[in-house]
Amino acid sequence: MGSMQDPDGELSAAWSIAQDLMSCYRIRDKDAAEALIGAARDCPVPEVARLGRTLTAWRTEFLAHFDHPTVSNGPTEALNLQVKNTKRVARGYRNFQNYRLRLLLNHGRIRNDHLTSRIRTRHPSLVA
Repeated sequence: MGSMQDPDGELSAAWSIAQDLMSCYRIRDKDAAEALIGAARDCPVPEVARLGRTLTAWRTEFLAHFDHPTVSNGPTEALNLQVKNTKRVARGYRNFQNYRLRLLLNHGRIRNDHLTSRIRTRHPSLVA
């Protein structure tokens, strides 16, 4: 039975599942993650049961994290954000080639670090 603030025990059940999920990620335990999917799916709290159904539908992808913990799509998402920001700052491009060149220049594929030519070829002598 729950307390006065949580008479049905729904809050404590949801909190327990959330803590178990964080623990699975922290200790990288695939077996605990499998057990979590079943526990969430069988939970009487509708929101937690929905999470369990979602984790069941994405079971392969969810458990792949525990086989390959260092793989992430973060770098791809970061580059997508940079591309969108470049387009937003420019207020649109009419010519795709200019847009492509701007992206390559801004995001490291083309280096524009050519030395500038000198205007003055000799140094004037100092007059005292």
